[in-house]
Amino acid sequence: MERIRMDWKSVPGNITTTWAEAIDPSAPLPEYPRPQMVRPDWHNLNGLWEYVVTEKEAECPDSFEGIILVPFAIETALSGVKRPLQPNQRLWYRRLFAISEAWSGRRILLHFEAVDWQCACYLNGKEIGKHTGGYVPFHFDITEHLISGENELVVAVWDPSDTHWQQRGKQVLKPKAIYYTATSGIWQTVWLEPVPNAYVETLRLTPDLSNQSVEVLVGIEGSPDPLPFRVTILDGDRPAAEAEGITGEALSVSVPEPRLWSPDGPFLYGLQQWGDFRRCVAFL
Repeated sequence: MERIRMDWKSVPGNITTTWAEAIDPSAPLPEYPRPQMVRPDWHNLNGLWEYVVTEKEAECPDSFEGIILVPFAIETALSGVKRPLQPNQRLWYRRLFAISEAWSGRRILLHFEAVDWQCACYLNGKEIGKHTGGYVPFHFDITEHLISGENELVVAVWDPSDTHWQQRGKQVLKPKAIYYTATSGIWQTVWLEPVPNAYVETLRLTPDLSNQSVEVLVGIEGSPDPLPFRVTILDGDRPAAEAEGITGEALSVSVPEPRLWSPDGPFLYGLQQWGDFRRCVAFL
């Protein structure tokens, strides 16, 4: 594919904030994107991607027309593009990435925190998955599609905005009065995460103030059978409670005299599972 020069600047002529003026195009939105299940190893793919807009039915392009700053929608000034995406068009993104050797032997997940509205993802020329819906995160296991060295990721997006049935709030192609400019494409963080062959995919926490306990339900991926797990509830860095259970079965963990959350004292317990990640628990 043809390579283009990776120069970027925000589209002028718009009201800006101090945060917008301080954007680093090499690392926009560098924060960890999933604060409720934090793992130590991850790689942020936000930054400068190549892009092109084609007809909706076009095949994957061989060349791209410019650069776009992910994760800002194509209609925004911070994307560096600021143009509407029409219902008869498709937006294509492209970038290269490499996997750290330190991640060898683990499964690699590709996460999208949000893409508006319908997208298809290709890795090294092969389709790895599709997703429809502009407001929710999704991920693909890309382990079997990776190659050594640089990998090519291409994302194709179609967004019909207010000409279709999808949830869109007040987004319209021709904003006026109380209606807003449509936002299309990648608009939240894109990132990579290495996980074990059997890993925690979901975690549901249900505090029970009456019984001074919290119910923990762990869902896993990569194992056909339930697995044992251990959780530690933390008061700062101090263990407040520990318990062991089986994935797929609710585990009640006693927390004697729990500290309550309130606007005046917004205290959160930490929860550590297998030493793999941390999550927050609030007693209300």
